[in-house]
Amino acid sequence: MFYRICWLLAWLPLHFIFPTKVVGKKNVKRKGKMILCANHQSNNDVVVIAHKFYRRFNFMAKSELFDNKLKGAILKSYGAYPVKRGQTDINAVKRTLSLLRDDKAICMFPEGTRVTNGEASEMKTGAIMFSLKTKSPIVPAVFINKPKAFKRNILVIGKPIELYNMPQFKDAKTDKETLEQGVKVLMEAMNNLRIEYKK
Repeated sequence: MFYRICWLLAWLPLHFIFPTKVVGKKNVKRKGKMILCANHQSNNDVVVIAHKFYRRFNFMAKSELFDNKLKGAILKSYGAYPVKRGQTDINAVKRTLSLLRDDKAICMFPEGTRVTNGEASEMKTGAIMFSLKTKSPIVPAVFINKPKAFKRNILVIGKPIELYNMPQFKDAKTDKETLEQGVKVLMEAMNNLRIEYKK
């Protein structure tokens, strides 16, 4: 109930201040586990994504954001859960794996931090590990423009990537080499989305 109230209160100002067109929305299924991986350019990215799809996403947010009780309550209503940055947070990892095994949707920003120059940077391997361990498809997504108030943006959604069905990942151990190979596949997919849209 609290989520619906927050969602409705944010809908009109969000669409007015940060108008965003979604291309390829059909690639986000309404049911079933999935990991939406997007580039991260603004603190508003999560809220924009939360208001552009019919299904609810879960996402990790740095633990400091939950220190404020009101902000923490709003974040939790949007499906956020805390992660301790700069270290391996076992609780956050277990929570993510559990959500995916329960056929929930996760939103992740594999760059690990905001990158405002519009170019893909070095990616973390977390999304690849979660995908392989739970056999969850990764859906690549790219914000085309730099975020700016009252400026129209485009969010392009690509087709799901099933790493676990690719020959090089089938029955492979989730070691460093395997995870880095997965990152290359994801980076290429996200870069291609950007290139194809701008053609």
